[in-house]
Amino acid sequence: MHRLSLLLMVLMLFVSCEERSQYITGYGPGINLPSAFTPNDDGINDTFLPIFDFGVVVTTYQMKIYTSDYQEVFTTTDSKEAWTGKNSDGKTLPATSYYCRVYGTYDSGEKYDVSSMVELLLP
Repeated sequence: MHRLSLLLMVLMLFVSCEERSQYITGYGPGINLPSAFTPNDDGINDTFLPIFDFGVVVTTYQMKIYTSDYQEVFTTTDSKEAWTGKNSDGKTLPATSYYCRVYGTYDSGEKYDVSSMVELLLP
C-alpha cells in the first residue's frame, strides 16, 4: 500500500470519528447514544434509538427515558423500538433534556449499562 493511500485512510477515519463525536454523548463498548433528536416528521432524526456497533448482538435490552426529576416517561425491552418523543400513553412530551439509560447483556455474557442526557427538540 502506498504511504499516501495509508495516510488518507487514517485521516478519513480520524475525521469520521471527530464528526461522530459531535453527535454522540453516551457511549460504551459497542453502543452509542445520540445527543438529540427532532420528532417533527421531516424524515431526519425523528426518533431516538441507541446505535450498536456493526456485529454487536444483545441478548437482553432495556431502554428507559426519564424527566429531569427522574419520572419515567418511556421504557422498552425491544432494541429496535425507538423513542418518538412521546410518553408511554402516546402524549407528546415538551422540548427539554431527558435522561436516558440503556442496559442489558451482550451475547458474550458481558453486561452493558450506558446513560446520557438526550435533548428533545421541537419546532
